[in-house]
Amino acid sequence: MTKFLWFLIAQLLTPLLLVGSLVLGAQVPRNEWRKEEMTPPELSSTGTIPIIDVNLLPENRSCGERACKFVLHYFDRDSLRTFTRRAIDYVAGILSRTDLSRSTVLYIIGGPGQIVDRNSRDLQLFLEEKHNVIYFDMRGVGLSAIPLPNTYDRFLRAKYVVEDIETIRQKVLGNKPWDAIYAHSYGTIVAQQYASKYSANVKKLILSAPVSRNLEYDDARIAMIVSNLAAIYENYSHAPCGCESMGAIGRVRRIAAAALFGPEMKNTDNFCFVSTRIDQIKNRLQTLFDDLKKDYKHISFVFGNYRDLVERDREFQKKYRYPKEFFKALQNLQFLGLAEKDPLLSNEVRKEMQVNAAFLLGYYLTLKDSQLGLEIAQGNNAPLAPFLNVISGIKDDTVCQQRYQNRFNLAKRTFGGKGGADSYRANNVFGLFDGNDQWIPKMLRSGIVCLSSEEIKAFASGSADQFKIARELIQRIGIGPETYICPWDPKEFVHSVPTLILKGGADSVIAGCQAEYFFNNGLTKGRRALVEFPGLGHWTIPLVAKEREDEWWAALGELVGHFLDHNSTQDFLENTKVKTLIKERLRGIDRTPPSGGLIACNQNVV
Repeated sequence: MTKFLWFLIAQLLTPLLLVGSLVLGAQVPRNEWRKEEMTPPELSSTGTIPIIDVNLLPENRSCGERACKFVLHYFDRDSLRTFTRRAIDYVAGILSRTDLSRSTVLYIIGGPGQIVDRNSRDLQLFLEEKHNVIYFDMRGVGLSAIPLPNTYDRFLRAKYVVEDIETIRQKVLGNKPWDAIYAHSYGTIVAQQYASKYSANVKKLILSAPVSRNLEYDDARIAMIVSNLAAIYENYSHAPCGCESMGAIGRVRRIAAAALFGPEMKNTDNFCFVSTRIDQIKNRLQTLFDDLKKDYKHISFVFGNYRDLVERDREFQKKYRYPKEFFKALQNLQFLGLAEKDPLLSNEVRKEMQVNAAFLLGYYLTLKDSQLGLEIAQGNNAPLAPFLNVISGIKDDTVCQQRYQNRFNLAKRTFGGKGGADSYRANNVFGLFDGNDQWIPKMLRSGIVCLSSEEIKAFASGSADQFKIARELIQRIGIGPETYICPWDPKEFVHSVPTLILKGGADSVIAGCQAEYFFNNGLTKGRRALVEFPGLGHWTIPLVAKEREDEWWAALGELVGHFLDHNSTQDFLENTKVKTLIKERLRGIDRTPPSGGLIACNQNVV
């Protein structure tokens, strides 16, 4: 009965704690984090399995704080069911989905600090049908909250998440190993450390968009973002071009359709009118990036803190008079990959996001400095702004003007929200302690170097106006005397677990040969493979049209399934079905060198 009562308490108290945090949140002191900075208020505990009394430090060591334990939450597809069914399974000590004939895969999400969407899980479309997939809220993230004082920040490190994964494995599988760990982005840092320490407890690794933060990658990322934006303008361009292509009858029909189905935006995804100004937009964007790097040392700091910069940094407000939506669109552009000219390869979801981002960015980048912040820059009369007023016929066609105004309004709304649910605390603390964030050493020492706690504290306590927002952020993080951070280098955790790297060819987040470095220096010769998908960005969005999405996801699931089933990496890559999957169904490229050699990188960083 005791076990059942613990289950009831964990399920009932979580929502109450969330509500209480909102009431007290406004008065939280600087040395404490707000509850909602770990756990979004709308996040439900329904369907998660709590593990009570998980140690903040391994081996039940004293943590030196009042509370040394927390509740770790994990879940899978079948646990997201009725309360009664889950309670019965929990008391029985099992998850009803555990079918020993199926392989069990643990998923480690990126961020750091991202939260798996319970309704649209990351591996839902291609692995859950044939595999048991376990998800979890990392410590300090979502429902796996830790105490609020920042003295607990020292427990938010990948090496401790490794121990949490061991706890989950023992709970789900007992003495059996994971059949695989599938990790994305920051999650590959945790997966690499787990495989290094517990190589006997995981059979395979699949690393999607692996990061190597010991490399200088910011310039390569900026170059790829600029190039990807230009490709949107070039590839989403077709004839006829201009408002006159609608015709009088067409305009009447579309007015009627708009009344029934909402704002009409037909043909506003056609960037034919930008063709003569692509270089102008690229140059303006490159100049903006150069200035931001000069002032803030690393573009990742701007992407991660643009709201505070726009709202509270006076120097930023004076020099960079773009709205928050502009920086949000720029941030999202780095995740979306390359625009596909072939409609059979253009995914509608990705295209819509790319169009909205390119529309907003082009709009503001073609304004003169003197126009930024004025009425025309607020979009009250968007079609008459420089970006759009070159469109043939738009000045005399009010219906056409309205279409583009609708597109502008949609783009503003798209990038006007706060974004997806995540843990602000975990993002910044893990980012600092695990060496995932390069902006900190760049601001302190203008290089990719290791830092001591004394250096970090001295920087945070400085009084200069430069880096004000950065100093305030670091002041919120609990920096203990034992703190010593170095940029993340997978070479420090080499292991022999067979590993498949999945890389997007247009992924600016891991630009600068990070995946190649990971392959060459973090994995064992003969037990590694790298498959690249040209055009794919940081977000895994199928490289096909909507009607072929299911086929693409199925092919990706088959690829991972073959990797799990084959005894050796070489057998996997030489399999005829695998070759067909990679080349024809997934449009990928096997970049694994023969005879276990190294992967060359055109930037010569390996």
